[in-house]
Amino acid sequence: MCEKCFEKEYKKFPSYTDFENFEKVLDEKCKNNILKIDIQSNELIDFRMYYQCTFCKEKWVMSIPENAWRGYFLTEKNALKYHLQLEKEKKERFINLIIIIILGVFLYFIFK
Repeated sequence: MCEKCFEKEYKKFPSYTDFENFEKVLDEKCKNNILKIDIQSNELIDFRMYYQCTFCKEKWVMSIPENAWRGYFLTEKNALKYHLQLEKEKKERFINLIIIIILGVFLYFIFK
């Protein structure tokens, strides 16, 4: 991170308007060659765009908000950590659901 590209990350955009305002700043930095789009890393399938600062060489990842997903703009390292955290939380929710179902079936047969 540097003062030329971005000095902070966005873990989510509170509203789509906030994202649009951020996107204007991002587009301006790309036009001024402060950031360049990293074409080799881009995964447009899951709405992620990759950028690299031409000054500090920091790689950035932008996830575009869609419906309930609030998107983000994080360094590549922190985006990876964030996705690993989301996967862990998803697995934990799934395990909790299975436990509740098993407990429900067990209680059903006990009190039947």
